[in-house]
Amino acid sequence: MFDDIGEDGYRRSFQSLRRGGLLVAIGFCASVQAKLRMLAILAMIARMYLWGWLPGGKRTRFYSINVMRARHPDWFKSDLACLFQLLSQRRIKPKVAERISFADVPNAQRRLESGGLEGKLVLCPA
Repeated sequence: MFDDIGEDGYRRSFQSLRRGGLLVAIGFCASVQAKLRMLAILAMIARMYLWGWLPGGKRTRFYSINVMRARHPDWFKSDLACLFQLLSQRRIKPKVAERISFADVPNAQRRLESGGLEGKLVLCPA
């Protein structure tokens, strides 16, 4: 099970796992949008690590694309090349909320912080 929502979603997702299940946390967007303090975010991360030590055979892991790129640059490059190929073949279709110019970056940042976007903001040269 992948959970990129965070907050209470992690707890609910972990509870829904069967024995041997794995919860992969891939983001803390909701925490940032809710403007949680760093201590609260760190407590949430610590709680997930502790859940992985509980009896019952459930496991937890974190995924960070930045960590993956730093630890395994060859894997990252290979995966990125594959994704670009799938994109060029139109076999994957990322959901784009809006294409914006570099001049509109401050407005885009405000939109990201306020949440509620359905898709990604894509920066495009003028």
